[in-house]
Amino acid sequence: MADDEEGASLSGWQTPVSQKRALQQTASNGPAMSPAKHHKQRRLEESPLKLSINDCSRACRAVWSDSRCFSWWLEIFGLLGARDIVTKAAPVCKQWREVAEGKELWSFVASRFRLVDQHVVIEKLAARRSKGRMFQCRHLGSGDLVLLRMVDLQATNAGNDDGIPTSFIREAALLSELRHPNVIRHFGAEILDRCAVTCTEFVHESWAAWFEKLKAKAPPQRMEDIRENFMQMLTGLRFLHHKGLMHRNLKPENMFIDQSGTVKISDFTTTRMLDIPFQAYTPENPKERERSSREVRRLWYRCPELILREEIYGPKVDTWSVGCLFVEASTGRTLFQSESEMDHLFRIFRLLGTPTLADWPEVARARCFSPKFPLYEGFSFPQVTRAECLDSSNDLERLLQQAQPDREDVLQHLIEMASVVGVDGMVLLDLSVTIPPSRRGTCEDMLQSPFFSPRRLQPQKAIWLTGRHLQGPPQWAGSVLPECPDFPPVAMPSSLANSQMVWDMLNAMLEQEKRSDALEDWPLPPLPPQFDAHARARQVDFIISLASSLALRSGTAHLACSIFDKYLTLQQMPIAPGHIKVVATTCLKISDSFAEQSNEYYKQENAATYATTAGSITPLQILRCEKEMLPKLRFKLHQPTILWFLQCFMVYAKLSIGDDVGKAASFIADLMLLDFEMHVYPPSLKAHCAILMAAFWVQDGKSYHSEQSVSVSAFSGKLSLLEHWDNQIRNKICRASWETAEGCLHTAVRMLLDKRPEWAGRLRLKAVETKHAQILNRIPIPGAFSSRSSFLKLVRYIVPDSSRHLVPEGQTQSQHN
Repeated sequence: MADDEEGASLSGWQTPVSQKRALQQTASNGPAMSPAKHHKQRRLEESPLKLSINDCSRACRAVWSDSRCFSWWLEIFGLLGARDIVTKAAPVCKQWREVAEGKELWSFVASRFRLVDQHVVIEKLAARRSKGRMFQCRHLGSGDLVLLRMVDLQATNAGNDDGIPTSFIREAALLSELRHPNVIRHFGAEILDRCAVTCTEFVHESWAAWFEKLKAKAPPQRMEDIRENFMQMLTGLRFLHHKGLMHRNLKPENMFIDQSGTVKISDFTTTRMLDIPFQAYTPENPKERERSSREVRRLWYRCPELILREEIYGPKVDTWSVGCLFVEASTGRTLFQSESEMDHLFRIFRLLGTPTLADWPEVARARCFSPKFPLYEGFSFPQVTRAECLDSSNDLERLLQQAQPDREDVLQHLIEMASVVGVDGMVLLDLSVTIPPSRRGTCEDMLQSPFFSPRRLQPQKAIWLTGRHLQGPPQWAGSVLPECPDFPPVAMPSSLANSQMVWDMLNAMLEQEKRSDALEDWPLPPLPPQFDAHARARQVDFIISLASSLALRSGTAHLACSIFDKYLTLQQMPIAPGHIKVVATTCLKISDSFAEQSNEYYKQENAATYATTAGSITPLQILRCEKEMLPKLRFKLHQPTILWFLQCFMVYAKLSIGDDVGKAASFIADLMLLDFEMHVYPPSLKAHCAILMAAFWVQDGKSYHSEQSVSVSAFSGKLSLLEHWDNQIRNKICRASWETAEGCLHTAVRMLLDKRPEWAGRLRLKAVETKHAQILNRIPIPGAFSSRSSFLKLVRYIVPDSSRHLVPEGQTQSQHN
């Protein structure tokens, strides 16, 4: 692609390679060229080649006749720039064009060229401040159509470059990890000075265009198309939810259908990763300006908990959007064609009823809920179905009375919906468009509903038609999905996620943990030259201190430390002493953008805030480091951390991160960040050890305060705080061999008893101690960890039954060494 004065323009490269004419030398006494041709010729002559075309020609002729030397061709053409391959080498002759346009060459040189240099623009599609300029392009070599999006970092942040916006970071980081037929493919991202570029699969037809085509089809064919495409969409959405992601912006413009009829979920700029237990996620703040037509249209598919600013919510925000899309596809009319948030909320209430504390207790904590909202009685979907599909005049009469005095239009839309989709479709609608999230179905519930299996489930449909399903979404038998095994029970509200979804999220993170490094041995990562473990510990302590000063979550600090360690492994040259603080600060800023609540719709000055809080660095240093760091990391930010696993395991153990065991485990997990030797063990195993040590610590501490301290020889090996964990969870979740578990626990105990005093004393690392001063002052750390017999009894809590009998009764290997 052509470069403009900013190095990021796509203009001037819109002629396909196959249509370019061969370059011809113009004699000095030849006919005069037009100004346009003269300008083009001058640009070609002024563009310096890494290797001249004449040199390339002589080298190629020498090896052309030998087919075994094709790799030489790749090497020779690889010495040229991307522009020179297309504009100078390809037009010379047929043989050169075959090499210049071949997949082999562009696969060979892909790592050397920028994304913008590997594509030819076909058409400019749109330009928006937040999403940037979008281009339909063709990939050189493969010929695949892609969508190239270029975000101006100044324009997207009200004229102030504050680094890479949250939406871009999350899409590049999350979408790059996803591989599913119903999810748009991601080909990479890069940063070019003041411009961020991302490349995804290009799909021609959006659902908005598909909806228009449906209007011309006969009802049977329309419903068949809807059934097929919505099944694909729900399959892709189920994949996302069980990977621990919620999309949060499903609408017709973000759903596509490719030429083979495959549905693609797109636009992951507002996607959010889920923590277990669910945390306070980003409720979109009210705009300080008028909403654009695009923002208003997005509002039509948003669920009430987002409008009411409920902070803790889950994947069911997406299933509400599915129901709204289903209505629009079936009837050609939007279910809630609102003009503002308040209008949207009242339209929902007029249809489904105003929520009360009786049927939705959690609504009381929503920021924008008011008991003064007008009270409406919601229409019953089974009753509407009986009135329209079963010709029940009594039900119709009662509905007409309920619609008085001003809801006839709402009722008419529902009746029209029932006439189009029938009983099966109304069941699907009732699973998705319902106000209390506890009654809203999951993707599994919807896929198992009669709409996708119309000849089955007749008894369940009869129960639904009577309205005797009000205690939750119906559990449809005869699932179209394969039977699932028994999942470990999880102590979190089932209205947000069921045990299968939580189990799949955990296993997805465990699989990602395996891919992070070697599969067999978790290696000790290399450190840059002239940078040792103590220097690393100082920077980790600085990150934790800075996160505390900025009131960031512990998970953000853990992710920042993980990013910091990953960045260190990529450094082959020494890092300047004055620059390492910039690197550490930048890691926390990136982690903040990726993991914290987003305020992206406002002008951000985070770089200035971080520079001021960190001290002795400038915002410009942070911005430069961020733009250099993210491409080097390939935007791989969704990384498993000790704290993510710790919080998840605490839920399985029926413990809370806010109780004594949770606070003690959080302290141990933070302390593990400082210890470079702990890197030889995966984060999940370190989280197991943190919970085990915390439970023993708290149990021993309580005995200490009651003057019945557990002595070294008195510990029986029973931890009452981990009884549920040991009986119900351990064998299904703990997977490490006893040798690995024993080594990890031994290293953690040595860290707590031996290294911690050195860090706090000689190295003056105080951030972790200060952060957890309350639990440290209240419950003393037990010395019984060092007991040989106690230690072995503790190891049994973090190994499965298959390894438990292998734990020796005598001295451990690590203590012997």
